[in-house]
Amino acid sequence: MILLVICFGLITAGELVMSAYLNKHVPDFAMNPKKFAIVLSVGNLALAALSFYKNSRFGDDAVPAYWFFCLLAYLYCMMLYDLKHKLLPDWLHLIPLIGYAGVWIQQKQPVPLLQSVVTVVLTAVMLGLIILIQKDAIGTGDVKLLLVCSIYTGYYCMGIVFRGCVVAFAISIVMLLMKKVSRKSELPFAPFLFLGALLL
Repeated sequence: MILLVICFGLITAGELVMSAYLNKHVPDFAMNPKKFAIVLSVGNLALAALSFYKNSRFGDDAVPAYWFFCLLAYLYCMMLYDLKHKLLPDWLHLIPLIGYAGVWIQQKQPVPLLQSVVTVVLTAVMLGLIILIQKDAIGTGDVKLLLVCSIYTGYYCMGIVFRGCVVAFAISIVMLLMKKVSRKSELPFAPFLFLGALLL
């Protein structure tokens, strides 16, 4: 519990500092500082509570709460940027990698390092093929997002992507029927990946 509280404070502070930096130096990622701070902090707090609940519910064999929180907080922050700007800031990819390094140093990562490496390679090959077949099918920000998720979750990343795609498909159909989007419209992928991770 104490580690989760520390993790919540460090990740939330890191994301807010990074957001402040982007506001000043990268206009493409400008966010309302007060509104973003409230939405991010409240969201991360809810995700920390969910992570603690999942960990306590499944016992000692469960994914450590702080590991699960790192992944969800990262995806949540990226979702906020993707919804507003349809772009993902590169620097924010470092925050979950720092969290993963802390877990790896303690040798407490729930997914073996070899599995993470194999999944990253397979994901990179799969995404490379998709880009070769259709150049604009996926953005580079989404590629980096999926690679970070692969490091964290190993083979479970496929489950996250599958669930995210199912949700994206369902929402796309509804939006098409309501004529909110057309077949050529681009939808942000980070929100669907976040929902897929919540269902993990």
